[in-house]
Amino acid sequence: MRQLTQKGDPRLCISLPINIKKFLKDSAKLNKRSLQDEFIKRLAASFKHEESARALKRVFSEEVKSAYKGKNSSHS
Repeated sequence: MRQLTQKGDPRLCISLPINIKKFLKDSAKLNKRSLQDEFIKRLAASFKHEESARALKRVFSEEVKSAYKGKNSSHS
């Protein structure tokens, strides 16, 4: 299995609550990944989720503005 990191990538030392570390270890085992790879996959996915949410919010906002403009121009 290919690791997600390469030699020379920056290292990060963090403290995790024991229940989160256990969840990550269990999930890594289930997904046949190392603890490190599981952590990286989940962290990357959270950023993708945030980007998608922002994009949807922009689209929704534009649709609402467009609908509001159309409604106001029909009442003039």
